[in-house]
Amino acid sequence: MSKLIGTVAGPLVPYWELVRDRVNESCEGVEPWKIIVYSCGTTLLVLTARDILFSDEDTFTNRTKKEFFRLMKKIPFVKKRIAEEKKKILKDMEHSMNADVDGYVTQLPAEGLKMETLMEELKRYQGLAKVNWSDGTISGTVYSGDPELTHLMEKVYGMFAWTNPLHSDVFPDIRKMEAEVVRMCCTIFNGDKESCGTMTSGGTESILMACFTYRNIARERGIKIPEIIVPITAHAAFDKAAAYFHMKITHIPINEETRKVDINAMRRAINKNTCVLVGSAPQFPHGIIDDIQAISELGLKYDIPVHVDCCLGGFLYPFMEKAGFSVPVVDFRVPGVTSISADTHKYAFAPKGSSVILYRKDDYRKFQFFVQPDWPGGIYATAAIGGKQSLEGRNK
Repeated sequence: MSKLIGTVAGPLVPYWELVRDRVNESCEGVEPWKIIVYSCGTTLLVLTARDILFSDEDTFTNRTKKEFFRLMKKIPFVKKRIAEEKKKILKDMEHSMNADVDGYVTQLPAEGLKMETLMEELKRYQGLAKVNWSDGTISGTVYSGDPELTHLMEKVYGMFAWTNPLHSDVFPDIRKMEAEVVRMCCTIFNGDKESCGTMTSGGTESILMACFTYRNIARERGIKIPEIIVPITAHAAFDKAAAYFHMKITHIPINEETRKVDINAMRRAINKNTCVLVGSAPQFPHGIIDDIQAISELGLKYDIPVHVDCCLGGFLYPFMEKAGFSVPVVDFRVPGVTSISADTHKYAFAPKGSSVILYRKDDYRKFQFFVQPDWPGGIYATAAIGGKQSLEGRNK
């Protein structure tokens, strides 16, 4: 072996010596500190260029823009101007948010308040609101202000205010209710006995959990940075998921006439790292329903999961056919759809902080769970981001 290495290295020796001599000549007369600075600077430039050119986290154009603006913000004049503008904006925001507030309580009272005093104080707080949301004109904020429903909610909250869903063995009643809500939602969206899901604290968490699930599935397949492909009109929670879970997100343009996602552009964007395709039913900016059937066909063709975001219309859409409206099918009857998010705190009229994430089968949902078996406090397992462990299984 040594003879072979010597044979190969032998002809290279003169060239190596030539290179060495040329390098020594170029450094002759140059102060050592300059050599060190030049070497470090060149290395830094090469590494920066490598990160811009070969990173999988974003497109080359976006990476270049981000790096350009990052460097620009380091220029003293630009940095000072940005700081001044930020200060001005924050001041305006602070003024607008505090215009109707007469100061804040910053420490606990020396003595506890009596019930009557506390209630009077809370009513005063309630009077700070200048917008009358109860007349039903605050779109996207409150979906029901019915007095009878409010009275019912007050009673239910009073009955279960001190329960803790994390301890389902102590509170089987809470686990049962959550399981039944998920099961009913699976039925509403035409899921079969294999369909399943969990409750979450809202549409953002439902979307986060879907992306987290598909990221984990992709990593099982060896994909280091999984990619989400969404219409530009998809909810910003998908961008949030990409930022939280170290994923790449690609935004697909829409057809300017129909406002639906451009299916051909979505097809071209699919690559070996794609972990989920997304469609909305409907999307928030225009209330338009994407072509879920076409997205589903892409998912089936390329073996990619398809998530349907029904957070906004999830408890209107399933009943529109029965009401006589002609609407496209967007639920589990579409073969390629693997998950659906729907907010029960919107048109299902539950209080704010309630949503469901549904899966076609448990083969997907199991990747959503977080389990820490080695914690000194015991096994810690949760189905979603919040510290709760209420799961809904398949029908028995």
